[in-house]
Amino acid sequence: MSGDNNVYIAVMGMTGAGKSTFIKQVTGRDDVYVGHSLESATEEVVPYSFSYGGFNITLIDTPGFDDSRFNDDVIVDKILEWLRTSANQNQRLSGIVYMHRITDNRIQGSARSSMQMFRRLCGPEYFSNVVLATSFWNSVDLSVGARRERELYENDDFCGLLSKQGLRIARTGYGVREDRRLLLKIAQNKTALLEAQKQMQAGVPPCKTAAAEAVADDLNHWAQIFNKDLEDMRARNREVLAERKRQRRQEYNAQKLAMEEEDRRRQEEDLARIEKQQKAWAARQEARKARQKDQLKEDNKQLKELRRRKEEEEARQREAAAQANTGASCRRKPVSELWIAV
Repeated sequence: MSGDNNVYIAVMGMTGAGKSTFIKQVTGRDDVYVGHSLESATEEVVPYSFSYGGFNITLIDTPGFDDSRFNDDVIVDKILEWLRTSANQNQRLSGIVYMHRITDNRIQGSARSSMQMFRRLCGPEYFSNVVLATSFWNSVDLSVGARRERELYENDDFCGLLSKQGLRIARTGYGVREDRRLLLKIAQNKTALLEAQKQMQAGVPPCKTAAAEAVADDLNHWAQIFNKDLEDMRARNREVLAERKRQRRQEYNAQKLAMEEEDRRRQEEDLARIEKQQKAWAARQEARKARQKDQLKEDNKQLKELRRRKEEEEARQREAAAQANTGASCRRKPVSELWIAV
């Protein structure tokens, strides 16, 4: 446990997993906004503090992954920036509560991707400080929820391997007292830096950390799938158009020809819409790269400024030392002058 009673615990998870609801209930605060849609209620990293069990506990509410408005790279950038700032201020996390809906009947691809990023964010040495908190138990049959809970333990693609590295799974929503007891257990953990914080303290820019690269890899993976689907659709359209051209040579019915032209127009609109989506995605990628470039430039600028200040300070110290030596030499009288005075 940290030397004082100040405890910092981050709350993370997918959009709609119940992060803000959990924070609102355990803190008893009315200023915690809780959303009820596929859009994350939390757009920025927001701390909420309260006192309990002899601790001053600050819960860090984070934007949800897989949000309908933002790509995960934007979400991870915000979390990484907070982690870097908090580490520089010596505000180390005692642990992380990762929320997961027990109502999900299977682990979606987006949940796996988010967990892969979360693994790289924490690093294997930190998972003894992580609790996978399942939510919405009041919306599922207890036996069904228990079966899904076992699957979480056993699924190596999600958190099966992490449980072997110390990750714990706990149920939430059974009362404020029980949820606060969970926080008290985390509060007694030894504080530690996440792998991403270690990387950034070693000089790695946030956009080059393993967590950020995991998100980039996932985006590239889906981009490849999107491009393949687009190419397949183009190929199918070419085949359809070629077949219809052959049919038009055999058909002289004006009504059929008009219908075929209408179909072609709709297909071209669909293709144009998909190409527009692809361009929009490419634009977002370029914007992300630009943000990363700007961040790297800013980091280099700050590093140069620190070096300049250090060099100026060293120069001032050398100058002061030289002046001090010169003054001492001037105040010292020769021995011959002392004899004359006698």
